[in-house]
Amino acid sequence: MAYRIWEGREWQDYCLMLLHKRYADHSLQEVPDRHLGDLGIEAFSLDGCAFQCYAALEPLSTQDLYEAQRDKLTADLNKLEKNKAELKKILGDLQIERYVFMVHRLDSRFLLEHAVRKVADVLAMGLDFIHPDFKIVVVTDHHYPVERAAIVSIPAQLVIPELVTEERVSSWAGDHSSLLDDASRKFQKLGLTGGALSAALDSLTYQFLDGENALLQLRERYPDHWTAAQSCRSRREKRLPLEFPASSNTSMRVVTEVADALRDEIARDAPSISGAIAETIAWATVADWIMRCPLDFETS
Repeated sequence: MAYRIWEGREWQDYCLMLLHKRYADHSLQEVPDRHLGDLGIEAFSLDGCAFQCYAALEPLSTQDLYEAQRDKLTADLNKLEKNKAELKKILGDLQIERYVFMVHRLDSRFLLEHAVRKVADVLAMGLDFIHPDFKIVVVTDHHYPVERAAIVSIPAQLVIPELVTEERVSSWAGDHSSLLDDASRKFQKLGLTGGALSAALDSLTYQFLDGENALLQLRERYPDHWTAAQSCRSRREKRLPLEFPASSNTSMRVVTEVADALRDEIARDAPSISGAIAETIAWATVADWIMRCPLDFETS
């Protein structure tokens, strides 16, 4: 299953955005951690919920992920007792009834079992800001569908594709000569020969590899956006024979038209993808179509 890889404070910032959407009426208080460290909670709500966010550094197996999340939860719950005086000062008369552990993915029931066991440990601390019905809840962002939809974009650059070197272009071309033979045949229909044909084929290969790099990162880090981009590509490919029939494609101008149309569709359906990346994906898709034959031309 594809999942996003979170880095640094990204997950914490994202969770706080979700929570501010959930508690839009000034009922959420963040707990800053830059001055003398954190207290075991990222934020608390006036209805008695405390929130702690954690995204383990991927990639991890299910077992390793569970162990990292288990250890993090244990460490943060212990901070409640260690920092009881400071927490009492900021909580006042408020009692924490729910401790919400927000993780980027939840794959093991053993984490839930661990959370249940830790409830007894927290109650045994005898903290007056812990409610008698204290419980621990483990959630992901899928528990906040409305809030997720309200966040149009996450304030971070989605993808920086790996640089495509001349060596990689040459190596890929050598391994996929049959695909480039088809592309060469199509470009010759448009009157390209000699140096112009070679330059077009090199550019086609570069565009394809550049877009594949972007799509790979998108799939690993932002699977929802990758799915949206793939859906756009699939829909547009099915419409190619109607929108751009071979009999009407007699110049290189049509290649740009196809790429521009796909870029605009990706930008509309996946607004969190930057315009530059949408264009990169669009040109890679057109290169793929030219090499695989969905997009053909008539002799000019």
